[in-house]
Amino acid sequence: AARVDFHEKYLRPNPPSTQRLGVLQAPATSLLASDSHDSGRVEGLLKEIFESPSLSCYSLRQILQTYVDHPELSLAGAQLALKRADAMLVRDRKESERSTPPSDRLEAMRFTEACEQSILALHGKLLLVRDDAAGALPFLREAESKGTRLRIDLLSVDERGRVGGPFPTGRLDDVRLSLALASERTGDLESARRELPRVLGSELSEAQREQAWALRAKLGIELTRKVEVRAPLTRAPEMSLADLSGRKHSLRDYRG
Repeated sequence: AARVDFHEKYLRPNPPSTQRLGVLQAPATSLLASDSHDSGRVEGLLKEIFESPSLSCYSLRQILQTYVDHPELSLAGAQLALKRADAMLVRDRKESERSTPPSDRLEAMRFTEACEQSILALHGKLLLVRDDAAGALPFLREAESKGTRLRIDLLSVDERGRVGGPFPTGRLDDVRLSLALASERTGDLESARRELPRVLGSELSEAQREQAWALRAKLGIELTRKVEVRAPLTRAPEMSLADLSGRKHSLRDYRG
């Protein structure tokens, strides 16, 4: 409460423009961590953030994640934030199309696509934690598909250069776990069994890993706990490099 009062009384009236959103986010976070349960005040602060003209994708993702983490906050507030997200994405697409040179345009478009991918994932998770698994599925599927197109996953390529399927990196784990949970809750166990083994767990929180383990047990999926990779031993190619004083060092000098 003291931290909230400090922000309200001293920091909020005249914060630097670059820090305004953070100044508003701090008391909202403090209130959620306290026992005050003043959700109306929290939502007022969050609304002020997402209505700011200087709103970034990062700040908007934080707000939506707050609604995901705190289902006690109203769905109406979350829907207003999502509406603001749609407007921001439309604006960013128009701006990226006007960017020059072409390399800047491509980078701006990729950033906008990555932002949209994360917003889709949060929209799906938002519905999932509010027990609308059927409504969550289309958003989560689109988030996974867009993530693959953005090469968040890797693509396997054979020795002839032929591209195979996506190889999970773990960066889409939260989306795939949410997909598996939503599929299981709608009774589509086949889809849940297909999605869950693709969850590596490296990018999940402890709570999410526990969810994944519980769902594995419920679906009867065994987890491989140890994987041994074998390949013929090969000697590293010989090479030499100069240090900062110009003295040459050869790889063979360090053998053993």
